[in-house]
Amino acid sequence: MITTLYKTLLPKAVRDKIYRWRNSAQFEETTHNCPLCESKNIAFQDFGSPIRKNVLCPTCQSLERSRALWIFLKKYTSIFTQQTKLLHIAPEKIFFEKFKEQENIDYIYGDKFEKGYENNYPKGTISLDITDLKDFEDSSFDAIICVHVLEHVPDDSKAMSEFFRVLKPNGWAILLVPIDYSRETTYEDWTITSEQERKKHFGQEDHVRWYGRDYPQRLEKIGFKVEEYNLENDLSKEEIEKYNITNEIIYLCTK
Repeated sequence: MITTLYKTLLPKAVRDKIYRWRNSAQFEETTHNCPLCESKNIAFQDFGSPIRKNVLCPTCQSLERSRALWIFLKKYTSIFTQQTKLLHIAPEKIFFEKFKEQENIDYIYGDKFEKGYENNYPKGTISLDITDLKDFEDSSFDAIICVHVLEHVPDDSKAMSEFFRVLKPNGWAILLVPIDYSRETTYEDWTITSEQERKKHFGQEDHVRWYGRDYPQRLEKIGFKVEEYNLENDLSKEEIEKYNITNEIIYLCTK
């Protein structure tokens, strides 16, 4: 009853401030800053399966890879300073909100609509299939962002080819996927079709492969030039701990 009244009577912005204050007061020794929503001295929450400790920002729901990508975008790209036509696949809520308010970004965002959930996507979301971007002409976009989507797509090389086709010359794409760096090559087995077996072999029920260390070569085969960035090499240990970012390598693909 009290919880219901609390949520009903107090605006979300006020609830968030109370939450941040409470967390910073109670968990001073484990506080972090979020570079995305700019919350300071907050306790990140546990999240994931298996559970990862202190990774979820309670204010904007960002995770380690989202915070790492945000820092990378600000540090290594001109997306916030130059006119940019951006194609964003399956946009994360916090990125969607940030990009929508950027006047210099011509923002096109899309997802593969699930039947029955067509009205659950943000207004303006385009229904699309990344293996057939037929609504877009060659060389349409300055930039493409697609995070943890390709591992769900059976014909990922076709999706990569479509990204390459619609990207302008000298344009860039960030195509992040989960990678098992203990694997030299990407693991696929098309006889594995059940959700239980896919989770066992690929880490999640709706994944169809585990990418290995050959991931950049798969992108280069399509025609991309690929540069590898690891923020652990650019940020101090204190910054990495403060933002609690992943050491996931970011592959910047250019045409």
